[in-house]
Amino acid sequence: MPSKDRLAEKVLSLDISYIQREIKFFYPFEVQVIDEESYRINTEGEASHLEYKKAQQVTAMARLFRQLLELKGLPIPHQK
Repeated sequence: MPSKDRLAEKVLSLDISYIQREIKFFYPFEVQVIDEESYRINTEGEASHLEYKKAQQVTAMARLFRQLLELKGLPIPHQK
């Protein structure tokens, strides 16, 4: 049976460079990447109406928080 010092030496000499620490994170927002023409279309005319933007937020919320809404027994808004 190895001594405590010898065991400690073995543990300290282990190559741990292949061990990765798992990192998880969550951003509670959505990012949309669009081109300049799409931006112009989205900010002018029919697409710029507040109701349209509100509908987009509701749709994104339903998509991101569907499980939470189901857990709480809340209605899930339908996508158009």
